[in-house]
Amino acid sequence: MASLSPQRCKYCGHELWGLERHCLECGRPVKSSYPVKSAREVEVLFERLISPYELAETPQELHEVEVVRPETIARWRAWHIPEEIIERAIQQRLHAYRLRKVEGTISIPDFAYRMPRCPEVEAEPKVMAMAIDTDGTIYIREPAKRDKIAKIDRWLYRYEYERPIVVFDQALENYELAERVANMMYTGIYLTRERVNGWRIRCRALAWTGRAVRICTS
Repeated sequence: MASLSPQRCKYCGHELWGLERHCLECGRPVKSSYPVKSAREVEVLFERLISPYELAETPQELHEVEVVRPETIARWRAWHIPEEIIERAIQQRLHAYRLRKVEGTISIPDFAYRMPRCPEVEAEPKVMAMAIDTDGTIYIREPAKRDKIAKIDRWLYRYEYERPIVVFDQALENYELAERVANMMYTGIYLTRERVNGWRIRCRALAWTGRAVRICTS
């Protein structure tokens, strides 16, 4: 039986009641979402994840704090992506994280944690039309099977997965535009290799932030 006495998140000091898996203020893990791991194992994994940079602000950043993993860079090189594009993608992600720190955060209804504002997206919602006007596409990401296997709390994260993704098929030719869209949405560039009428490199810009989600889906 979970204790009903209030506790405090050790990262932000937010009041907890022993029922949460993640702090509703900062989004950091309170206890394990994975029954097979002990609380200490999860804490060690969390510390390793955030070690390269300061503490992440939101759960989605926990997957990005390493910026680009070495195996990802090796995969990009195996796809013969030019070194210039690889270097720019790394720098773009660093730039996006700095933007999140500078800009203030806002609360979005039905989201479990605060999100950074996107003033450029609010002022110029045609950012999504820019993808359509080229050869880009926009679609809503569905919950992935790996998320279910990992037993991520569906109640807490059900809104996180309702976010649009802007995809540029001709990644190398449209990299400048993809980078501009990603910067406006405070997100990173993701280079993928997919089989769409033959193998091609695609640029993905995921709209993590609440303002972009609301504009794209309205």
